[in-house]
Amino acid sequence: MNKLFFSILSFVAFTFAANIQIIAPTGANFSPDAPDMVATIIRSAVSQAGHTPTEQEAPIQITTNLMTMGSSIVVVCEQKENGVIVGSGKQKAASLDDLDVAIEQAVASALATKTSTQAAPASQPIVSNTTAEAPSQPQEKQAEKDYLEKTPARKYKSIGFGLAYWHNWEDEEHNPTRDFESAYALRLGYIWENSPATALVLQSYTVFNFSDDSHLQEVVTIGGRYLFNTGSIAPYIGAGFGFGVQADGHFDRFKEGFAFGLAGDVGAGVVFFQKSSIQMEVGLRYNILWDGLTSFSHNFGAASAFIAINF
Repeated sequence: MNKLFFSILSFVAFTFAANIQIIAPTGANFSPDAPDMVATIIRSAVSQAGHTPTEQEAPIQITTNLMTMGSSIVVVCEQKENGVIVGSGKQKAASLDDLDVAIEQAVASALATKTSTQAAPASQPIVSNTTAEAPSQPQEKQAEKDYLEKTPARKYKSIGFGLAYWHNWEDEEHNPTRDFESAYALRLGYIWENSPATALVLQSYTVFNFSDDSHLQEVVTIGGRYLFNTGSIAPYIGAGFGFGVQADGHFDRFKEGFAFGLAGDVGAGVVFFQKSSIQMEVGLRYNILWDGLTSFSHNFGAASAFIAINF
């Protein structure tokens, strides 16, 4: 049915062949070569419709905008004649594998509208229709609107747990030997995927051990991560910066065992089912906390391995 619909639209558009300027697509940021790839598909669709694609300035233009909605990609194409929108088409691709078909169908729908420069016979002057739809904004305002449009981000809550290896700092008087201990780790946070390859991350890590010399560390950071591909299994690296607090029972005095100050973390991992609304994540993380109340040379750290659910 889709192929039949596309063929009908292409036949209608072919009747009114014209030179059509291809405007660089917006929203195609899911990979470095995506803008060129999408533009190539648009040019091909314009040619299949019987028109001549060009990058030179022309009275008729095709603009394309890609928007992410959940795990789908919505393609909106508009045909503009002298700055006025005279045709549009919208298609939804369930995944990147279906994106080329969605682009072709959206372009064909936009081009199916008969333009005034092709509608009037050569022997008759073109007369404006006073009952037609009012023109849209001028090209300058439309370009500003396109620039200001934001790509929607996918938001996830995250909860996970794991095992950690914690350490404190060495002090000749109060703690001659740096302590290393195994511990538990709890992760809570939010993830905003603002493109298929990047995300903002706000997370809280709690590392604790209730032994004879118990300790508790809480670090909250905000940062980002980069995913190396956009498939269902996506490895990533990331880093963040924030604040933390530490209570350590290994020291004789509270002043040395308590810390509050700046904190940072680095990590790497793999996101499974990256295109889904529910993801599974496994990773490694190391965080460090500097004691801003006493000395930045006093620092606590923890390396952890965790598993988490993002939903």
